[in-house]
Amino acid sequence: RRPPPPPTRIRQGRPVEILLEEAQIQERVRQLGRQIEADYQGKPLTIVAVLTGSLIFLADLMRQIQLPLRVALLQASVRHKVHRFLFASTGGAIYGDSDQVPTPEAAPAVPVSPYGAAKLASEVYLKTFNALHGLSYAALRYANVYGPRQDPHGEAGVVAIFSQRLLRGEPARINGDGKQTRDFVYVGDVADANLRALTSEEVGSFNVGTGIETDVNQVFGILKELTGSQQQEMHGPPLMGEQRRSVVDASKIRRVLGWEPKTAIKDGLRATVQFFREAQAAMPAGVKPQS
Repeated sequence: RRPPPPPTRIRQGRPVEILLEEAQIQERVRQLGRQIEADYQGKPLTIVAVLTGSLIFLADLMRQIQLPLRVALLQASVRHKVHRFLFASTGGAIYGDSDQVPTPEAAPAVPVSPYGAAKLASEVYLKTFNALHGLSYAALRYANVYGPRQDPHGEAGVVAIFSQRLLRGEPARINGDGKQTRDFVYVGDVADANLRALTSEEVGSFNVGTGIETDVNQVFGILKELTGSQQQEMHGPPLMGEQRRSVVDASKIRRVLGWEPKTAIKDGLRATVQFFREAQAAMPAGVKPQS
């Protein structure tokens, strides 16, 4: 197991620790009690907990969600006087099939998956720790983030999956009729949202998205053009429980933090395809790409 990455310096010399995987967070929570006095004695610390994942099935809930782990991290943050806590939440699964489209933060949160329910529960704990202990936090409710370096091997990254498959000449299957819409937001814009939230003292939940609906068929068509693929649309069965429409209203983060998306979807998809094209070209001869 790789050790957690070292702290990264940001504004005012404040250590910032970016933990990208549940396992890294779990390991870091174990280390906090042993190391924080030596590493961060007397210094305000910011922890950015980026909990990744996609559809979590009920059978794997206790193994994968690990809500108690997130609570333990909050407890450790209070105990060791963490200055600010950023939480990567979800702007799709947390609302479920909302009647308000684009969906604002004030809309009812009615998640229809264990994944969304766990994100909502984590936000409730953040509010509680803020009320009881004054822990400053921002919960960033990401829409569908895409871009270079996205993992093409899981369920979360349709853009990455399609990009890699079309470049290889492999079939890229669309689930259902492909008319399900998502709010695709470019990773560079999301990084800017995180930096703004990190250096702000504003507390609460913030949608991070474009407010523009794009269906999966449109994404496939743009990627087909950018990759030069000749593949026609190939449709498979729909995913059980998949949301039909998902798009967030990001007016709050624009008003409070001054953030807004700057990357048009075709420009972002072009950058993503270029990344996968270069990665494929750099692969040593004879090495079979991972599928």
